[in-house]
Amino acid sequence: MDRGIFTLDFYTPLLSKDTGNPELLLDGGHPTPGGYKILGDEIITQLRGRLYL
Repeated sequence: MDRGIFTLDFYTPLLSKDTGNPELLLDGGHPTPGGYKILGDEIITQLRGRLYL
């Protein structure tokens, strides 16, 4: 059943193969400034077409 709910993937964009990319994650879980840039770009990509962007 489609309830019109969607999620954003914040995990995959910060991966290097199957583990967190150390250049994008400070401690394996919190993004660096470069990681936040990638997440921001990814949010726009994932929302485009779903919202009026």
